[in-house]
Amino acid sequence: MKKEEILQHTSSKLHDRGYICRIVNPDTVSPDRVSYTHRDDYFILGIILNGEIDCIIDFQKYTLPGNSLVLLSPGQVHQFIFERDLEALMLAFSPTLLDDKIRYQLEQSAIFHSPVYEAGAIEAVTALMELLSRQNNVSAGRYLAQAVISILADKIIQQCSQASRESSRRIDLMLEFRGLLREKITAERRPGFYAERLNISPIYLNEIVKVITGLSASQFIKNEIVLLAKRELFHTSDSVKEIAYRLGFTDNAYFTRLFTETAGVSPGKFRENID
Repeated sequence: MKKEEILQHTSSKLHDRGYICRIVNPDTVSPDRVSYTHRDDYFILGIILNGEIDCIIDFQKYTLPGNSLVLLSPGQVHQFIFERDLEALMLAFSPTLLDDKIRYQLEQSAIFHSPVYEAGAIEAVTALMELLSRQNNVSAGRYLAQAVISILADKIIQQCSQASRESSRRIDLMLEFRGLLREKITAERRPGFYAERLNISPIYLNEIVKVITGLSASQFIKNEIVLLAKRELFHTSDSVKEIAYRLGFTDNAYFTRLFTETAGVSPGKFRENID
């Protein structure tokens, strides 16, 4: 099957408002509802009120039931597969709407494994989003959107904090580590390289990553590079060797071993399974 590059939706879809807010229910089907696999350069917050929806986020399948909250970060590959009696609220928004505090909160939530949270009591947020979906005034809409994002970001970070009692210092270092990985992972995959740039020891970096994610620093790096490889295998027709080279591997056999050990299946078999 001929594959295309990963389709990415850009913030231009959000028009001059910087956000789009929609109400989804069984009686309303948006003409631009997206069902194919893609990624966005903006955030999406979804609240499932009733019913449920199946989705795949970075090759992990989730079933989102009522009273759940999902946060998709820029760059995450995702697809909404099937919905059953779905009632939901969706807010897509550009990172430019975020102040430093909220941006930090959303980045902090991304270091944990699941993009799915319990929505809890959200009557006030529901009312705000319903009002936002009908708002025509750009400035007023932005204030409402920022209020919704702030409330939901606080709710998400509270649940993350319950899952991890780590100090803000360790979380800050984990965020810096992830930022460096995004920049350097195709050139450097040694934990020591990142520890040096964070001005900490490799042992301490490993301790931080282990406590927060349950993985060693080395395994975390492997998981990140394999995720990049999966995206390439899914969305391009390039050979495994071409993908390995693009991700910084000069030894294709080593790349194949690393991928197989981490993903539990060879790159070729992974591609076969998704065709």
